[in-house]
Order: sequence, then structure tokens, then C-alpha cells
Amino acid sequence: MGISLGRYALAAAIALLCTGNGAGATTFKLKIGAGHPPAGLWIATLRDVFMPRVAERVAKETPHKIEWTEGFGGSVCKLGECLEAIESGLLDIGDAHAPFEPAKMLAHNFAYFAPFGTPDPRVAAKAVREVYERTPALRKVLEDRYNQVFIAAGVVSSGGLGAFALRKFCRRKQRNPNEGIKNETARKEKRNDQEESSGSCLAR
Repeated sequence: MGISLGRYALAAAIALLCTGNGAGATTFKLKIGAGHPPAGLWIATLRDVFMPRVAERVAKETPHKIEWTEGFGGSVCKLGECLEAIESGLLDIGDAHAPFEPAKMLAHNFAYFAPFGTPDPRVAAKAVREVYERTPALRKVLEDRYNQVFIAAGVVSSGGLGAFALRKFCRRKQRNPNEGIKNETARKEKRNDQEESSGSCLAR
């Protein structure tokens, strides 16, 4: 997660805290959670970077403080339930994964439909942010339908898809489509010949 992404997230979080209900309070008690456990890099980033930096900036730039309550690892919402948990107020801030919310977040899952991606997480994060900045409807649907404000997007690995697998796939696509049929026919004929030969030997 890049520094610029952290600035966007922190600015949005501070704006929400300072303009929300109970502005005269000295301590904001916020519930933050996700379906994944802290062992995941994206959750560790929330816990070890986002949470302390938000608390630090709020303490420095406002008269308020933040008290976090963690709900990671599915203790509040399992995968596919976090969007609703934020919407209903079970969580104040949550990690909602678009692939696990196909009915509600299909448009937000655009990165999974891209045929190729970059191995550099900073480039990927910048590209995703730019999509959200150029497509206000993605943010608006979360606000209008699901009672929440988009803060930031995270990035993960490509899942192990590398150049070797892509080259192998391309070579297969370039083959003659009739080649597989011919090979299968040849294998069947060979098996038939072997069976006939074996049967004649047994007969003798």
C-alpha cells in the first residue's frame, strides 16, 4: 500500500470523524474488521499502518482521540458479509472484498476481469485509484445503496500467474484446432490394435 494511498485514506477518515455525530466527544470508539485474519498482508496493513496513523493524526490535528475495537478473522463478518456489516453499523470501518460480493460489487471487481496486470503494487494501486477518481458512480453506489463511504483500495498479488504459464497458454491457443482430434483418434486406434493383438495371443 503506497504512501499516497495512505494519505487519501487518512484524509477521508479524519474528515468523517470531525464532521460526524458527537463532534464534542473527546474519544471516538470505532469498530474495524474484516473476514480475513491479520495474517493477511492487507489486514496487517490495516492494523499496523492505517489504524495507528489515523489515531496519531486525529490526536495531533483535533482535540479528539480514537479507541479501536478489532473484529478481524471473521469474528464480526465472514467473507462476503462485511459490506452488509458496515451498512448495518456492526462495523464502522471494514475491508469489503469485491470478489466475495458479486451481487452488490460486481462493478468494483473490475481488476479481476483485466487480462493482464502489473507485478508492482504501487502501479496497481495508482491505477485502481485512478479508476475510482474517474468513475464517481463507483463511490456513489456505496453511499446511496449501502450507507458507507469508500476510503481506499488495496492490492494483492497476481495469484502466481507468471510468464511461463502465459507462454504455455499462448502456444496452446496457436495450435491447429484439429490437432487434438487427430491425436485422440490415433491413440484410440493404437489401443484397439493392442487389444486385438492381446486377444489373438490369448486365443492361441
